[in-house]
Amino acid sequence: MTVDNFFHMLAPCPSGCYFDCPRAADPLDSPPNRLGLFAPLTYQAHSEPTQNPFRLRPRGLRSIRPLGLSEQEVPTVAKGNDGNLLQHGIEAEIAVHLAIDNSLHVVCTHGMKPFEPWENPRRNNRLVHWIGYATQEEGNCEPAIVRAYRALQVSPERYPNTGEIVASLLTREKLTGFISEVCPEKLSGLRQAWSSTGVIALFGSWRQHLGTFQEAPPDRPWLFTMDPMSFFPDQANNQDDDRLYPLDLHARLRPVWERFLATEEPGAISLFSFELMRGPGTDRYQLFLDHTRAIARNLGVEIESFEVSYGNPHVGAVLTKDKELLRHLGSSWKRLHDMT
Repeated sequence: MTVDNFFHMLAPCPSGCYFDCPRAADPLDSPPNRLGLFAPLTYQAHSEPTQNPFRLRPRGLRSIRPLGLSEQEVPTVAKGNDGNLLQHGIEAEIAVHLAIDNSLHVVCTHGMKPFEPWENPRRNNRLVHWIGYATQEEGNCEPAIVRAYRALQVSPERYPNTGEIVASLLTREKLTGFISEVCPEKLSGLRQAWSSTGVIALFGSWRQHLGTFQEAPPDRPWLFTMDPMSFFPDQANNQDDDRLYPLDLHARLRPVWERFLATEEPGAISLFSFELMRGPGTDRYQLFLDHTRAIARNLGVEIESFEVSYGNPHVGAVLTKDKELLRHLGSSWKRLHDMT
């Protein structure tokens, strides 16, 4: 089933819901909001639990707990550090490498506004270098992210999300997929940016929309990308928050990725996690590497990791069957990292 015909079978009622929960109203309940599948529960951007009338219960997974979130608590994604360069530099190269005739299916699980100002710019020598490079005339063999920065006229006051970067390098009208976002204000901007395209902005946490992702597998090359705030060990009661947990990889995401890989379309999974503490106690850096390698083995794909660090590293992992893509990413990230 393709994205194009997937939406024709959706019923605008809870009958198709993958979760046992009341249907809450989408604050932007107008086209292109054609889903009606999931109650758009919001989540906690990590603080103490608050009361919530729902209890999210995906089929076969009963431990996830949605929490309340005010708009002011939603973290800004555009931090303005070299972690942004790591993520977007890798994603840009994947998109250009995989796309056929400028066409790509993209799933972005952690949305943001199409453009945001940097929240707290620091530790960003590489990011500043390459944005400055993009103000010069176009040269030969430039990194894909530099071409995107130039096309989008990126600045500290106007930093793009993944969707805008990919669209600037390919053709917006030839993109399909999903972007999930928990903040109504940001969702509004996303829906305006992607109106009349094959990319659908979904309200709520990505965990609520796994059924949607799985029921609309790609019919073209694809990128499934995630950039949670960080990676943490499983907890007794995993929360539907802005972190990523081992249970997410091995239980929630694995069936979706298996469905994507079964299409035999060229594709890649990219996972980014930031400021991963390492040392005595819980070594979240090694935890991330261990579990991403384990899920790659389980999926039968190759994996490479990339990082940048001023202390606790920002780390990205790319899972794919395409060995040439991984070799290309290694050389392209080295250039971005070394500023050569």
